[in-house]
Amino acid sequence: MVYKVNTLDENLNSKFEAIYFVYSKYLYSIGINILKDEQYAADALQQCFIKIFENIEKVGEINASQTKSFISIIMRNESINILRKRKTVFYVTESMEDALYIIIDETANTEEILLKAELRDEIKAYLSKLNKEESNLIILKYVRDYSNQEIAEILGVSQEVVRQRLSRVRRKLAALIDKDREEA
Repeated sequence: MVYKVNTLDENLNSKFEAIYFVYSKYLYSIGINILKDEQYAADALQQCFIKIFENIEKVGEINASQTKSFISIIMRNESINILRKRKTVFYVTESMEDALYIIIDETANTEEILLKAELRDEIKAYLSKLNKEESNLIILKYVRDYSNQEIAEILGVSQEVVRQRLSRVRRKLAALIDKDREEA
C-alpha cells in the first residue's frame, strides 16, 4: 500500500515538473502581457504554479488543449489579482481637517492660536483647489512625512514618478499662491 502512495506522488510530481517545463515560458508571457512588469509577472507565475500544484489531480494530459486552457486561466487570474493590488489607489481617509490639524499646546497665547488656525485654513483652501490625487500626494509628503519611496509603494509607481508628480504639484501650488497674492 505504501508503494502505491509513493508511486502516485511520484507520478503527480513528474506531471507537475512536465507542466512547468512545457508551459512556464508561455505562462510567463501571459503575466508580462497583463502586468507589463517582469518582477510582477514572475510573482504571478510563482502563484500560478502553487495553484497548479494544489490542483494537479485536475490536470489531464499535459499537451492537451484543456490543460493549456486550465493553466492559462489560473495564470490570468493570478496576474489580474496582482494587477488589482498594484492599481489600488491610496486615498487619505481622514478628513483634511484631521490631516491638517495643528496641535496647539496649552502654553500658546491667543495670537499664536489664531495664526495657526489661519494657516491651517489657508492650507485647506489651497488643497481644495487641487484634485484629490494631488492633495493626497501633498498630504502624504508634507503632513504625514512619508518618503518618496513609501509614497511610490503606496501608489504602485516608481520613485521617479512620485518625484515628478510632487514637482508638478508644487509648481501648481506656487502658481495658485502667486495668483492670490497678485489679486490681493
